[in-house]
Amino acid sequence: LNPAAQATDDGYQQPQEPAADPNALDGLFDSALKGYSVIARLDIPSIDISLPVLSETTDTALKYSVCYFSGPDPGGEGNLVITGHNYASGAHFGNLDEVKTGDTVTLTDPDGNEFVYTVYNTELITPDDIEALSDTQYDRELTLLTCEENANRRLLVRCHETGGQ
Repeated sequence: LNPAAQATDDGYQQPQEPAADPNALDGLFDSALKGYSVIARLDIPSIDISLPVLSETTDTALKYSVCYFSGPDPGGEGNLVITGHNYASGAHFGNLDEVKTGDTVTLTDPDGNEFVYTVYNTELITPDDIEALSDTQYDRELTLLTCEENANRRLLVRCHETGGQ
């Protein structure tokens, strides 16, 4: 049994800690983080998150930070989906369930452009409900995605763009 995870009766192990400290943001866009390029910095002040967004979602990449899952570049038209682990320690998206409607989420791209989003909905879906990611209400959205309820549900935090460069 991995001591860095908590096992449940159904065998799911919630990870305790990320594999690296992604909060070291100096030179964030100058080089790759653990071999992954960084497409943005994600800031959620209400839960004290400032994380690099890695360019692809892999099991290894998710150990280091949150990751691009699907959609346009930051600020683009469509629904940008960013996924991350729900660490028991609260790291990465471990406290994402504390985000409330009206909270602000900011993405900063490598050119320094900031795209400001406002949370308009949170919901739980089943793991196989991929279609829910396409169920949007605005032209420019950001969806934050993580596991909940011992991986039996997925938490979606839906945001719409309310400002940017």
